[in-house]
Amino acid sequence: MLSYSVAIRTLATSSYLKEELEALCNQYISPQKIIVYLPEDTLSPDFKIADEQYIHVKKGMMHQRLLPYSDISSDCILMLDDDVDLQSDSVEKLLKAMEDNNADLVAADTFQNHNLTFASKIKAVITNLVFPHFSKKWAFKIHKNGSFSYINKPSENYYPSQSCAGNAMLWKTDSYRKLNMQDELWLDFLPFAFQDDMLESYKVYKNGLKLGVVFNSGIQHLDSKSASESFKKSTDYIKNRTIAQLAIWWRTCYNPGNSGFLSRLFAASAFSFKMTWLFFVLLSYSIVKLDFSYCSNFLKGLSDGWKFVHSKSFRSLPPYVVK
Repeated sequence: MLSYSVAIRTLATSSYLKEELEALCNQYISPQKIIVYLPEDTLSPDFKIADEQYIHVKKGMMHQRLLPYSDISSDCILMLDDDVDLQSDSVEKLLKAMEDNNADLVAADTFQNHNLTFASKIKAVITNLVFPHFSKKWAFKIHKNGSFSYINKPSENYYPSQSCAGNAMLWKTDSYRKLNMQDELWLDFLPFAFQDDMLESYKVYKNGLKLGVVFNSGIQHLDSKSASESFKKSTDYIKNRTIAQLAIWWRTCYNPGNSGFLSRLFAASAFSFKMTWLFFVLLSYSIVKLDFSYCSNFLKGLSDGWKFVHSKSFRSLPPYVVK
């Protein structure tokens, strides 16, 4: 079976990190290495569980994930956040799915959108145009407006996918390196790396490689919220989320580097409809709350996002579809 090493990104504040390392020690197939990547201004934890290495790198969700991994020579890299729970056979299931399907990236379905309550599914539709789909071809699909849809009733344990959750991803090392993932570090220059999962994983599909999602891995998201909690409580949350939405849509759906005029026109129309829809959702919420800062922050986000995608630094990025 393919060999693997583990790369964990953490702020060293998660109460689950120790349990995660213990779970990695108990895997039926042991990793060759476990490396924990910490921000450069952070102290290493005061425990050692699995002979893991602690390496300090530049702080940021992307900078702590999209590394060259020159210190890893395994066939695969299991990239984890610091708040997931693994069963003893979880990595074995991911490796088997990768081998059986000749996949370049295999991820665990940790958010289980298909198991959301009806009310939660309706909320996702209203607030971000995220829908269930009934196709048996894909686990997740990315649409021209930048939103995703998810399989409503998976009946198999593995499905091909166009994107995936980013907290438990098993990459083939060679495939990861082919995609020049360091080109996507730009997202860290925004106030928060919103939708980083999509930016990373959709690049696999857009470049013609194979991505799949495993539904029976036994990997669960424990949700420490160490990075996202302060972002969501920020008064600029809506503005910053809108900037990221526009920038990621622009790079992945509107101008990935291989799209023609008609494709861009369709993507622009779809995204314009989505932004108009979200504006009226926020307007309704503002009327109920008697607080119109939601709308003003949304419009400011669109304005700042437009400026960002036309900045010299953004326009000089290499194409999303690797040449």
